[in-house]
Amino acid sequence: MTQYSKSGLHRYCVILAGGDGKRLRQLTQCVSDDARPKQFCPFWAGLTSLRATRRRAARSLDPKRTVFVVTRAHERYYADELADVRPRQVLIQPDNKGTAPAILLSLLHLENLDPGASVVFLPSDHHLMLSYSEIRLHRAETVDEADFLLTVTGSKVLISDSVFLDGSWVDALEMLSCVHPRSSFVVAADSVDVGFVGDAVDRGACAVLWKPLDWARMMRLIRTVHEAALERRNLDETIIAGTPSAPSCAE
Repeated sequence: MTQYSKSGLHRYCVILAGGDGKRLRQLTQCVSDDARPKQFCPFWAGLTSLRATRRRAARSLDPKRTVFVVTRAHERYYADELADVRPRQVLIQPDNKGTAPAILLSLLHLENLDPGASVVFLPSDHHLMLSYSEIRLHRAETVDEADFLLTVTGSKVLISDSVFLDGSWVDALEMLSCVHPRSSFVVAADSVDVGFVGDAVDRGACAVLWKPLDWARMMRLIRTVHEAALERRNLDETIIAGTPSAPSCAE
């Protein structure tokens, strides 16, 4: 099983932003009045898909360990979009040759930078939104898959079986507390597991759901703990915003 570090020193994010966006070109021309790729088009109230992806990634991953793969022909679009990013975090392809070469380029770069790196890849041209009227459930088979889905969807609730393919609820809770500390945790267990999950709430879980699941109760619980997670995030951001920053050395 992957060992998660609270420091996150070896966790990297690669945002793929080199596509040409030909299939939606007519739409992007209507929105932006030019032929820019869709990841640079401000579809969402002035927010581009690339900017939205950056914000989503920053919830779980250090922005200083986020790498962007772009294409040189799009420089006039990404120059302002990535103006606050260090040059070494931007990998410029001479031409767009598809997703696989972009992934390979970033992996070779990270192999030289940090051989122990673990990487999550995010597309920059997909829009993800949580709907309060609709709860979307994503299934993961392993802890790594759960970590990935929490990162790419921005979900704030993880429901774990008592045991699964590569571990137990204890491993899932450890991952969540280390990598997604603002997310909420719920255990779904059979009555025979009462001894195994008896201390789940004491260890940080919000609740234990007993099988067979009452779906109406589960939906209510998900909404409640999701809202609690959002309140924690907003409180943390308020505290951070009000804390004077310490002096730092220029890199």
